[in-house]
Amino acid sequence: MIARSKLVILAFFSLIVMHLDVSGQSGNNIIDSTWFLLKEQLLRRSNLALQFSGLKGEKNPDTILFDELKDAASNLTLLLNSPCKLDSNQIVGIEAANYILVGLIQKSVMFSEDKNNFIPNEEFMNYLMQLTGNENRIRVHMSDFNKAGEDFGRPDLHFKKYWVSMEQQ
Repeated sequence: MIARSKLVILAFFSLIVMHLDVSGQSGNNIIDSTWFLLKEQLLRRSNLALQFSGLKGEKNPDTILFDELKDAASNLTLLLNSPCKLDSNQIVGIEAANYILVGLIQKSVMFSEDKNNFIPNEEFMNYLMQLTGNENRIRVHMSDFNKAGEDFGRPDLHFKKYWVSMEQQ
């Protein structure tokens, strides 16, 4: 009887240890999956910026702004595709690159909307609609990622909120 009780207690503790191990693993999986979703949307922003950099106005011989936009999008893409494991240092670099990209997107859109530089066409309007939807998805995925980091004991994996939305710049 005592041997059987010890066996039941041992089995019970084994289940608790296995549950704790699985819970920790699922926390990492949740952080990884929320990072993947956020990363995909940030890459989408970079790709939209690269597409937009090709919509130079015919009346505008000065393309420096669009070249800067293309460079900033490329820099963010390189950081996002880094093979390094995501950590707080990489987040700081991504935040900085994204902040620059968002500012250049805003400048490019304002420049393009100026009737002397560019006549908005269907392609331009489509770009703005896609960018707006992308901003909303980034906001949601960033919130999910930050919450997952907090919930699973990784407060170092946290993006600042100030740079998410282009409207907030």
